[in-house]
Amino acid sequence: MYTLPDLKTMSRNLLKTRRVWLLIPLGLGIACDKESANPTTESLAEVNRDNDGDGYHTPDDCDDTDPEVHPGEAFTCVWSELPSCTTGTNEVFTEDAMKPPEWGSDSYIVPPEGARSELSKSIRAALNGEAETALQSAVLANYHLCADDNVLLWSAPTGSGGAVLALRTHPSALDVVIEIPHSFFDLGTLDEGLVVFQNTNARALLASGTHRCASDSASECSGETQVCTLFSSESFRISDMAHTDTSFFHAAHLAIADGKPETTIIQLHMFLESGVSVSNGKTQDTTADQPSARLTNALTVALPDQLVTSCNDYGAGNNEERVCGTSNTQGRHLNGSNDACGEGATSALGRFIHLEQNRSVIEQAGAIAEAISATFSTTE
Repeated sequence: MYTLPDLKTMSRNLLKTRRVWLLIPLGLGIACDKESANPTTESLAEVNRDNDGDGYHTPDDCDDTDPEVHPGEAFTCVWSELPSCTTGTNEVFTEDAMKPPEWGSDSYIVPPEGARSELSKSIRAALNGEAETALQSAVLANYHLCADDNVLLWSAPTGSGGAVLALRTHPSALDVVIEIPHSFFDLGTLDEGLVVFQNTNARALLASGTHRCASDSASECSGETQVCTLFSSESFRISDMAHTDTSFFHAAHLAIADGKPETTIIQLHMFLESGVSVSNGKTQDTTADQPSARLTNALTVALPDQLVTSCNDYGAGNNEERVCGTSNTQGRHLNGSNDACGEGATSALGRFIHLEQNRSVIEQAGAIAEAISATFSTTE
């Protein structure tokens, strides 16, 4: 029989070693489970598990089932340090969720420069794997930031007109950013963009949160349009995200374009002409190996019943200058203009594609996605 001091000693040893002890009622006999005799080694093996063989162990590895995702690639793991989304991408990119300022309401307000700067800072921080800074700056921009698995979502308050951004963190994402600057004027482009984003595994999706004619105030950016008046030309308006540089939309564009310089940015637009007009943001000749030319060829295959033309002659015989996006602010930036708001670039740099589409083409979002995947999934 064990004495009381013996039992006290055993209790202390039990707390120190965490061994499994079995108390047997008859005679208070105490025995040791042989399989648990050395739990320290077993626990150590559990902590040091590396299921995907990427050199990072549980629990440090944010995804121990995927060798491409680990702390050594900080951006890939940032989602694990952010709050989980309660509303996913499909729900956020809807008119019901955004409730955009409407045509003629004059209710769109240009966000302060400081807030725009904080949104850019938040996105850049996420790209660098700095989750805490990304969250703090999102709050200062009055944005909600959350993670839906490997997709980060930035959303503005409902009705504010702020842009919405989805950003994939996985290395396998296609090096393409889909932008929708006229979500509620170019009918169907918001739904189209979401389908293209999902079907192509694109790096990011950026959508305007306001109608392009929601403000009565003129943009300072150069160029004119008749889209809001229908009868006479006027300056673009500050609520037109493709023709202003003082918006959350443009701030997000800059952060991604500059933070991910390997990406090509494709903007989705609607026009009343037939088929599709593809442009690199200029009307100059280009070569067949350039992204805009390759996408034109892919669209010709994907849309055999549609007229597919290019604003840039690359020798295929389909050159026609329809709507070419030469005054597009984001396109000017990507083409190297020193003043994207006021001046066009001297030439195209190959990172911008302006896609003008008839409504019948927009409704074939799956075919558009196939053409984009065929263009950018292959090794150049």
